[in-house]
Formats: sequence, structure tokens, C-alpha cells
Amino acid sequence: MKGTTTSPLPNVEEPAPHLHSLHLATLFGFAVAQPLFDLIGRYPEFLVAHEIGSSGLVSFALGLALALPLLGWVTLVLLNQLSRRLEIAAAVLLVGFLSGLLALQVFARTIPAPGPLLVTEAVGTGLGLGWAYYRFSGLQYFLTTLSPSLVIFPALFLLGSPLWSRGSETFGMPEVDSSTPIVMVVFDEFPDISLLGRDGQIDPVRYPNLANLSQEAHWFKNTSTVSEGTLNSIPAILNGLYPRPGSVRLPIWSDHPRSLFTLLRHSHHLNIQENITQLAPPDVAVPKLNPAMLFSDLKLVYLHQLLPSDLAHGLPPITGSWKDFAISPENGPTQWTEFKANWSVRGEQFHDFVQSIQPTIRPGLHFLHSTLPHASWKYLPDGRLYTLFEKPGVAGVVGPNHEGLDVNQWLEDEWLTIQAYKRHLLQVGYVDTLVGDLVGHLKEEGLYEKALLVLTSDHGASFLPGDSRRRITPSNYPGLISVPLIIKEPLQEEGRTYNRNVETIDILPTILDILNIEIPWQLDGTSALSLLPERPFKVVYSDQGDQFTFDARLSAREEFVEQKIDFFGSGDWTRLFEAGPYPALVGKKLADLRIKKVQSNDPIVALDGGNFFRNADLGSSFLLCLVRGRLELSGENWKPLQLAIAVNGVIRSTTRTSPVLEGNRAFTSLVDPASFVDGSNRVEVFLIEGSGNYPNLRRVKRR
Repeated sequence: MKGTTTSPLPNVEEPAPHLHSLHLATLFGFAVAQPLFDLIGRYPEFLVAHEIGSSGLVSFALGLALALPLLGWVTLVLLNQLSRRLEIAAAVLLVGFLSGLLALQVFARTIPAPGPLLVTEAVGTGLGLGWAYYRFSGLQYFLTTLSPSLVIFPALFLLGSPLWSRGSETFGMPEVDSSTPIVMVVFDEFPDISLLGRDGQIDPVRYPNLANLSQEAHWFKNTSTVSEGTLNSIPAILNGLYPRPGSVRLPIWSDHPRSLFTLLRHSHHLNIQENITQLAPPDVAVPKLNPAMLFSDLKLVYLHQLLPSDLAHGLPPITGSWKDFAISPENGPTQWTEFKANWSVRGEQFHDFVQSIQPTIRPGLHFLHSTLPHASWKYLPDGRLYTLFEKPGVAGVVGPNHEGLDVNQWLEDEWLTIQAYKRHLLQVGYVDTLVGDLVGHLKEEGLYEKALLVLTSDHGASFLPGDSRRRITPSNYPGLISVPLIIKEPLQEEGRTYNRNVETIDILPTILDILNIEIPWQLDGTSALSLLPERPFKVVYSDQGDQFTFDARLSAREEFVEQKIDFFGSGDWTRLFEAGPYPALVGKKLADLRIKKVQSNDPIVALDGGNFFRNADLGSSFLLCLVRGRLELSGENWKPLQLAIAVNGVIRSTTRTSPVLEGNRAFTSLVDPASFVDGSNRVEVFLIEGSGNYPNLRRVKRR
């Protein structure tokens, strides 16, 4: 038959060698490339985050559709040179493998069955189709007829991508005559509720640098974001416009051509450090694609797309950000020597940004979007890391699921939420330290007095059990929309506090007001320093485009502040570390407490990182303060177990297990770093039995 050769195996008609590769490429398109094209086409922010703009779209599409099939073709050619039988066997196995991948995706979305059973069915289907491909020419011809999909799939993706430049509006930027250097930092997931004491002021003990700066600058203490998510909120900060519901506008320069960056690109030296967004003009910020990270993230996206939900549960989540889903260096090394030398990426980025601010011939516009104090939480206020590797994501939320639930919804366990809130507040303490470093550097370089300094956040976060951490709801909105805003004018001598209704779209107009710059287009925001009447309400948009309105005074915020202080106190950090089921126990010596002897049927505890307790180095950049472990229990127990953690003979924290996590056996407890000494430390776990301030303790055996 024309186009075929006789198989070396009896009674089997086999395609010519080059057709094997065509068939495999076609199957790869259906099983791998098209599912990824479909998902990424619906979420183009993935490409934006990986620095892929319109110029890189074609390369990305062709690479995804053809790179691995091309590798397969080369492999088959080489095998053919060695043995025709070997090439045929490899082709049949690959056909079966790709068919199994395609079948698993179909089964996972159509058959309500456990993941292992679906995988077994997919393996059987793949083996069957591989055998059919080997035995029947009809299936081979069918794959040949489907081969135009190699062109169709990437073409449809490219034609439908919103990343193509929309032919940005042509407009004339005004001539800007300004010699004022500008330093602007947008923090991430930073509710200003975290900063406030009962008097409505920034806590000067926990956050001294921000408190001092607020006394020297304009502090707008009633500021709210206009979007619950980063991808809309940062463009709004930089262009003074509300998000446009229903419009496909990405956080890229071509979709937001009018911004602070483009306005000052000719008058100022631009030093722009963005995370996720690409709002700087292309000639200022050249995209830096990381192919290895792109491949790693694509792999994880595909595994989430491929696997049934019960099998995908253990994968790193892909819902908390748009890139870097896999384990990053920030999650911490596992060797002691590495910890001593390691700094988290986020801390390093801020320090690098601070050092990059230098006097220049043209005034500088220095901009940083810092991913602090955003989860995951791992910093002490002095900048030391305090936790070993943790599963990516946020403990205590629903997490990735196929039931359509909000992945950021807190589980119904108040203690999990309280523990997360503790860690968030400590990380806000680290932000305060970094602000102190920034201000100190500006003073050393002679830039502080004459610079315009702007500190704000893209959005906040909420810590209410059973409610969403990141989506706006009628109950959590004060934590999500209330953000800090501090603006120090050049040569400002006296600070001032404002209670007027300010939104983040007002930041750009305020900068223009201070610099005395007029622009020929309309903004939604107005200067926060103007004498115009304030808005009668606050406007916020969800990531889905829904509009919310709230009262201009945001009076519900006070209740959130009160609740935070009731839990964690104010002033020094002592009350925060005491927060737990039995705060009165914290600080008590074991010698003064009633401790029952260990019995043979008592639980056994396995603590993570015990070697770090025995080899503490208080001068290093890492100190393990998050005590984490798992109890080995006989039988089932769904009632939370109350626990006390002692360090060097003193109770330093109390905690409990959670019935909604790991079968009510796992626990974590944040311990005051002052509890530890250089060298060896004795960490012990006790069961708390009874009630009252001083109940009985039962020592838990260490594994």
C-alpha cells in the first residue's frame, strides 16, 4: 500500500517512519497542548506574569505545540537507525501513553469515581488504544486526518489571545518639568488594620518606623483599594482610573498606556521593579523570560488539569499567584549551613531595590511592588526566617478543589485563623523594619528631604473563620479594602493626618498635585490634598467585575481593630506569643506545675526540625520558632487536643490540634524567639488536661 511499509512483525501493516512522528504530535496536541492552550487562553495573566508579551506569543505557541513532538521525532529517527522493531515499539508505547493522558482528563470530568480507579481505567484505555494503533490501519489513518490540528490549535490560541497589542491610543504626553525624585513602594496584601491600636494610631512599639513616618508626612488613614486583586489594583494606583468591568484589560503597558510611568519617562530616570504586572513601557523594562520557571509552572498547571481532584490535592497550588508555583528557594533550604547563608527572595528584592536608589543626573522615579507582607508568612520582625519548609499555600483555607469553592475561604476553625493572623502581624513587623531601612538609606544618600515618598498597598486580607481571606463579602470587606497610604512631600516639615474618604485611584492625582503637573485627560481619582467635597461612599470591584459600595467612613473597621487587639494585644510582641487556648500558662516554669508521668498508652509526638533546636544560632538569618509536629494516637479522636510547648523548662506557648486538618493529629505553635539560647535547646510537648488557668499537664513522649 502506498505510504506504508511492511512491519517486521507478522501480519501488521505499519506506517512509514515519518508518520509515527506525525501521529504522536497530533495526539500530543489533543492530550497536552490544547488543554493548556484552552486554560491559558482563559487566563492570559499567566503569560503576563512570565514576561511573555505580544512579541513572544508566537514562540510560546509553537514551542508548546511542537517542541516535545520534535524531540519525539528525533528520538524515533535515532531508534530507527538502531532497529526498526525498536522504533515501532517506542511509537506504540508513546501512542498508548498519550491516549491514556487524554482518557484520564475525560474520565476525571465525566465519571464520579476515586482518582486511583480513574487512573487504572485510563491506563487500560491507553494500552488498548496503543494495541489498536499497532494492529489496525484505520486508527492510523484517523490520526493522519486529525493532523491539521497541529496548526489549528496554536492558530486559534494566537488569534484569540488578548495579549496582542491593541494599537495603544495615540496621545501626546505633556512636557514635565520636575526635579523631584520619587520613591514609591506598593506592598501586597497589607490591611492597615494590622497597624492600628485602640487609639486609631499606628502602634509605635510594634511598628516604630511607620509610626514615625506618619508623623512627618501626610497619613491618609481612611484609604481603601478599588479592587480586591493585584492585577486590577496596581494599574488603578498608577493610572488613577477605576477598573472597567467587562473589559479585557491586562496589567500590561499596551492596555494601560497612560500611567505615572509613561508620564514621567522623559523627565525622570525610571527604576521600576514590578512583580506580575508589566506596566512599565517596553523600552524601560525589557521582559526577562525564565524558560526553566515557565516549564516548571506549565508542568504543574497541566498536572492540575490532568489529575482527578483527590490526586491533585498534594500538588503545589496554582491559585495563589500567576507564577512560581513550584517550591522556590524562599520556602527554605533543608541543611543548616544553607539556612545560615540564605535570605528569602522577597527580603532580598527589597534590599536590592533600596540599594538601587542613588542620586542621578535626572531625578529618579523609583518604584517597587513588594510581595510583602503577603502570605506565605515566614519572617520575624527583625527579618529572620522562622519556619522550615511548609506545604505551599495558606494553612487553614479550603485550597484548590473541583467543587467550585473559594480556595481562599477560611475553614470553620477559629484557632487556625488566629495562628495565621499571628504570623501575618509578625510579617508586617518585618515590613516596618524594611521601611526603616528605606528611610535610613534615603537620608544617607541625601534624598529624603527633597524626595516625594509614597507608601501604600494594593489590597488587604481578612481573617474571619468561615469567610474568605481574599474575596469581598458583606462581612469581611473592612480587612480587604482598607489599606495604608503615607505620602511625604518634598521638604515637608510637619506631618498631618486625614480622615477624608480616599481611594487608591486618588494616589496619581495627589502626586500630580504635589508636583504641579497638569494632564490633558480625565481621571476618576482626585487629589487627596484637594479641597473638593469627598465622595459620599467607597467603590470597590471584585476580580469578577462586580461593583461594591461601602460607607465613606468605613466604620466597621473599628470592630476589626478591637478584635485584633483582644486577640494579640498591642505594644511589644509578648501578647501575640501568649495568644492561645491557655494564655495564663505561658511563662510558667515546669517545676511549678503539676505534670503527670508518661504512661505506656500515651501519644507520641514527632517534631519537625529537631536538629535545629539542638543547634540554634541566634546570630544567623534563621531561627526555628514555629514548632510543628504530629501526634501518633491509637484510634480516632476528633476532639481537639490542647497542647503546651515548653522551651528550656518554661511554657512558651499553647496550641491545639484541629479536627479539620490531618485527622486531628497535626499541630503548629509559634514560640517567642527570645525563648531560645545559642546551641542546644530542649523543646517539650505536653497534653493539657482539665480546666482553669493551671490545669494538669501530661508529658508527650518524643519519637
